[in-house]
Amino acid sequence: LLMRHSIRTERLARRGTVVRTEYSVDFLSQVRVDDCMSREVVTLRGDEPLEAARARLQAGLEGLTHQGFPVLDAKGLLLGVVTRRDILAAEHAGDVLVRRIIRRSPAVVFADNTLREAADHMVRERVGRLPVVDRDAPRRVIGIVSRSDLLAAHEPRLAAAHEAEGGLRLDRAPW
Repeated sequence: LLMRHSIRTERLARRGTVVRTEYSVDFLSQVRVDDCMSREVVTLRGDEPLEAARARLQAGLEGLTHQGFPVLDAKGLLLGVVTRRDILAAEHAGDVLVRRIIRRSPAVVFADNTLREAADHMVRERVGRLPVVDRDAPRRVIGIVSRSDLLAAHEPRLAAAHEAEGGLRLDRAPW
């Protein structure tokens, strides 16, 4: 009763293996993408000249909350994603069409996926944002989810835990 580990895990612990004794539910596996995604998505048209896209982005720079922009065709269907860095890169001439600077096929997530699935997909694809598409129309963009959205999803949970603990709040550093 006094041992921290069970008889089965004590030998592993003594050899230096980390043995987790507590279990917790992955919060991100309980939240759906459509609960946290941004529904107002700044998109670009594939047939738009790069210079026009640059001007649009620079004109509305303050209100943009994401750094990647889904590129849509004339029918409003997803072609790919370009980043702000791609758009503003000096190596691209202004008369190049936006669809020409798309580097690869888009990595997407469905609205009914969990945030855990979205986070894992971001890691696998090495991207910081995913267009959210409709499962019935997998090229129709209905939102976007970013790493910031994943982190912001924890805010209500952390606030509730803080309140439950009767949280100590420091308004300024004690030193």
